[in-house]
Amino acid sequence: MRIENRSRTCPRATLEHILAFLSKHCKYTDSATILVSDGTGKGRGRAYMCSPLGPGSLVQIWAVPGAYTSHTIPSLGPVQVANLEEQLVLILAHELRHLEQFHAGLYVEGQEVEAEVDAEVFARRLLDKYTYMGAQ
Repeated sequence: MRIENRSRTCPRATLEHILAFLSKHCKYTDSATILVSDGTGKGRGRAYMCSPLGPGSLVQIWAVPGAYTSHTIPSLGPVQVANLEEQLVLILAHELRHLEQFHAGLYVEGQEVEAEVDAEVFARRLLDKYTYMGAQ
């Protein structure tokens, strides 16, 4: 896994800790480039099968410091994100799940809603696990 941290608010050590946790639960992290930048408003991300930054896939996220309520999937209801660290776990897990879907052929045109719900449920489950385990 390659990490490119362009964020001024996200410490590299925090990002590495989170990615070490996520790599135990997400497939295809070894060939991914993780690009983190500062964002505005609320955190968001994108997953790409091909990366212009090198071989493998790309997960790009825009992080914002502080707490906010995520309304990614209205049918699932909101999730409260307490801080930047939780935000990074939620967004990275969601986008890494999309990489798994791409590789498995499960993210297909016309079925984006199902893929988004699956990715959000997966991300929320990992966020719960991360916070419950005390980020170990």
